[in-house]
Amino acid sequence: MSRVVIVGRTRMQQDRLCIGGHDLDHKFRAVRLQDRYGDSWPDDAPFRLGQIWQIRYFAKNGRKPHVEDVRVNDLELVGQIDDLKTLVLRHARPWEGSCDVLFDGKVRPTPSGANYIPCGWRVPNRSTGYWIPAEPLERTTYGSRSRFVGCGERAFPWVGVQEPPARIEAGDLVRLSLSRKWSSDTSPEGYYVQISGVL
Repeated sequence: MSRVVIVGRTRMQQDRLCIGGHDLDHKFRAVRLQDRYGDSWPDDAPFRLGQIWQIRYFAKNGRKPHVEDVRVNDLELVGQIDDLKTLVLRHARPWEGSCDVLFDGKVRPTPSGANYIPCGWRVPNRSTGYWIPAEPLERTTYGSRSRFVGCGERAFPWVGVQEPPARIEAGDLVRLSLSRKWSSDTSPEGYYVQISGVL
């Protein structure tokens, strides 16, 4: 069993959730919690930001960059951490600066300004991380969806469950994640960078 602190609740397709955390008993290892069958969670999953769960999990043999996936067998709520930012900064090393430093410098803009890692490139060793931007990111809204724009018109969709802030300030601690492989008629195939939350 390991103590896992919840740091992200990310919206996926079909009203499912991606639950991100860190194993407090194994060097702050990043984990993405899936149910015992390897599926994502429904939107009424009990996990909340800052909660600590005692969990028995089994790592999946995920293909890079999505190496954090684990299957949960047993779990019990055992605590709460209110200051996630301090905890993360104590144990993790965020990227600092412009968009060019993200995910080992492999992120590129699409013609429309989205941030992605093209398929066929060497992918990074992980699909989640933290970023301290050097300049503010401004929020824009399209219908019910929000995204943040900075780094010279580069855009990041907001996929966190919590309400997005009006603006992300320089120096904030931003949690990022990579989508699964995705493409559309107007977007090239790759792993797209998303904002999961601000701690």
